[in-house]
Amino acid sequence: MKKDIHPDYHPITIVMTDGHTYQTRSTYGKPGDTLRLEIDPTSHPAWTGGQQRMLDIGGQLARFNKRFANLASKAKFLSKLAFAENGLSGPPGPLSIWG
Repeated sequence: MKKDIHPDYHPITIVMTDGHTYQTRSTYGKPGDTLRLEIDPTSHPAWTGGQQRMLDIGGQLARFNKRFANLASKAKFLSKLAFAENGLSGPPGPLSIWG
């Protein structure tokens, strides 16, 4: 192995978002430095199962919801209109295979 071409691998302290700390070795910073994490397995939705809500202000999700907000009520109205035109009061009940 060549000398003086590899970065210094030294101990540092990692601080998780909940305040939990542990020691590890890294090439980050100088020996004894502290690395404070903004996202870690205790706070990121990918690891927590989505317990925290991701906000989408003005993004694709907001535009989608705005565009299709009344879709369900329009479909219900058109369904009632179609049954009324055919002289029916509503959709038929569930079909039974037994009888």
